[in-house]
Amino acid sequence: MEKVKKNEPIRNYYIVRLILNTGLRISELLSIELSDIDLKRKNLKIVGKGSKQRNIPLNDKAIEIIKLVIDDRKNYRYAYEVLGSKYLFLSNKSEKLKGSTINRIFNNYSNHNHIDLARYYIQLLARLLANKSNKKAIFLAYFLSL
Repeated sequence: MEKVKKNEPIRNYYIVRLILNTGLRISELLSIELSDIDLKRKNLKIVGKGSKQRNIPLNDKAIEIIKLVIDDRKNYRYAYEVLGSKYLFLSNKSEKLKGSTINRIFNNYSNHNHIDLARYYIQLLARLLANKSNKKAIFLAYFLSL
């Protein structure tokens, strides 16, 4: 994680942390709009595979990260000021990030550490958490909260 923080824009560090704290798929992360975030209710509205809408509960770390991302958006002036982007994660060149950017982040920094494991198993955890009666998954999510 420290390599991401030191060698990449801070936005990329926030991306990794938010994925690890929420179990979002990359496509879901890229489609988050500011209006999808409800910090008071600690909830995130997501449109996932098959255009199915679901609500993701946000832990305190995820809320902290989202607040930092919202503050960091001003550093992407073209998307923020010129395009008036509604997306949480912005790009220097367009309204929102592309999946290839996130794949590059994981590919560059997945050298046998927790990022590599998270990339392959976090979606499994997210599916387990969708079934709120799965106590093992809820415990594991709490334990993995970074």
